[in-house]
Amino acid sequence: MNDWRKRIRINLNWKLLLMSLIVNTITIANVVLLTPGIEIANYTHGLFIFLAIGLGLLNTFVKPILQLITIRLLFFTYGLVLIVVNAAILYLLHAIFKTLVIDSIWAALLGGIFMGLISTFLDYIFGVTPPLGYVQTLQEEEAT
Repeated sequence: MNDWRKRIRINLNWKLLLMSLIVNTITIANVVLLTPGIEIANYTHGLFIFLAIGLGLLNTFVKPILQLITIRLLFFTYGLVLIVVNAAILYLLHAIFKTLVIDSIWAALLGGIFMGLISTFLDYIFGVTPPLGYVQTLQEEEAT
């Protein structure tokens, strides 16, 4: 009767999910602190958690679609279009959470730069995204 449960096995890494939430929280807090045109209205500590969850969902579902749409521009601009993609993610976050106030497109672009740099740095520091050599070593070990 529960045979389908044995065949379908969902692996959810709670540590990775928690670390991703922490990275997104630190990222959105630093983007708000460092970018002159991005502010939080009605500041609460719990708001950063909701913003981090929203950022994580947008990065999971919307960002790959935007990157797929702009893949040709990615090669022509040497990756600078990723700043525009990050700015679009910030604008979508602003559309979902009205407490995140973005004054202008220039503030969103500067926030996109900060968001890309900070999240990439924190992903590698906290181990959310392992280095490429580590992934290749794991794949080689699994093959043997």
